[in-house]
Amino acid sequence: MSDADLILRVDKTKTNKHGIAHVASIPSDEACVLYLGGNGTDDLRAASGNAKIIEREILPNLPVHVPVYAVKYDFDNDDLEFARDANFSKYGYNFLSSPRAMDFVSVNNKNINLIFQRNVLPRVITATGRARKFDLAKANIEKLYVAFDGNLDEMRGKLNQMLRTEMLKAGFSSSQAIMFAKTIVRNSTASKDLDFEYISDIFNKAILPRISDNGRRLPLNVAMARMRKINIIAHCHGAYVAQKLEEKMAETMRKLGYDAREIRAVQSQTLVVAHAPVIPLGKSKFRVISFTSARDYISARPKNWVTKYVRNKQYQENRKFIGDDWLPSCFLAGKNGDVFIIHNAFQPRNNGRPSEYEHQNAHYLPIEKQTDIGKFMNTVAGNILTNGIKNALNKKFVPLPPTRELVLGDSSRDDMRKTFDKLVKNGRAFMADVYKFATAQVRGLQANKSRATENKCNKVSDIQR
Repeated sequence: MSDADLILRVDKTKTNKHGIAHVASIPSDEACVLYLGGNGTDDLRAASGNAKIIEREILPNLPVHVPVYAVKYDFDNDDLEFARDANFSKYGYNFLSSPRAMDFVSVNNKNINLIFQRNVLPRVITATGRARKFDLAKANIEKLYVAFDGNLDEMRGKLNQMLRTEMLKAGFSSSQAIMFAKTIVRNSTASKDLDFEYISDIFNKAILPRISDNGRRLPLNVAMARMRKINIIAHCHGAYVAQKLEEKMAETMRKLGYDAREIRAVQSQTLVVAHAPVIPLGKSKFRVISFTSARDYISARPKNWVTKYVRNKQYQENRKFIGDDWLPSCFLAGKNGDVFIIHNAFQPRNNGRPSEYEHQNAHYLPIEKQTDIGKFMNTVAGNILTNGIKNALNKKFVPLPPTRELVLGDSSRDDMRKTFDKLVKNGRAFMADVYKFATAQVRGLQANKSRATENKCNKVSDIQR
């Protein structure tokens, strides 16, 4: 069970010392800001503090006052890791998972064979088809958690049968296969049973009135205009909340009678400025523009080749094998998810460890111990949010401008365009390096597998002779 409170920042008075007003919902056609904080936003003070950043650092740049809302969560933090990691799996981002690592996967009828081959079978059987040592296989399976999207009993039965069949082929006993299958049952749940009640609370208070009126769909231009007027800030878990709001919005719009083209058109007008997001990037139908630091060790990362490449480079950098210039600041677009990536936004701590503010920072003005590029990214994020709000203030609907225009400030606009173009160019070079790294890694894995198979065949041949 969970829920969410929605608050509005208001002027402080003798009877309202913290400037907080509880609201039942956001007016459907109001230009506003909605702050979705991290999972630590579990009291009113934290929610108000998030809104205060916007009030102090963004509102002074606007021609009129804009309401700033924030959300306070009430949920069980223990469920978040499961839900967020299963979300990476749902969008196909778990393909680098190690059998020895804790793994949370989302399984449906379309991906069950792929998930089985990549995430389940390697926990009990080696690449050469041999059974792993029992204790190791048992420990590996116990670290696997599954969210089944579909009929729970049917999906569990299908996955269990696949596992038992392959384990028996590899030489495990029937009792061992049954025991491992039971472990999967114990560590699994239905996707629909994950706790999304607080998501529904936020959706009903902030999004539903912008796409419907008393249970009826709105004209397309009205829905687009209303969604353009809400500007969302998402920090860490807040980005996950935004993605779930997007999913619920699409589902609800379908039920209301919007077609797929109309849903895409409406969702494309929703601006989300995401700091240290814990979601698969490049999958959202909202306009999510993200900011992340490679030195953020708090955020959950997708298990993909980008993460693998960055971790490899950081390992080399930490051991002084290479310098810190391997990651020039860059912008990735499209399927890589409109995201600004920098090496580090803050000076390291006295012990050399990265600052916790690599993750916690969601400011738009410079703060203590920031690097020059960190300060610059504060400015870029602030420009995007400010321009998004100004666009929302238009009396007539004007579509959300491209990112290249949203990054511009009030001065040096041509220089900023050139800087943005340079960041895009750096992003392409970065992804080219990731591709080269991934290609070399895959070839190495294939070569090792071929040698292992050849050795196995040679041993069989020796025995036959």
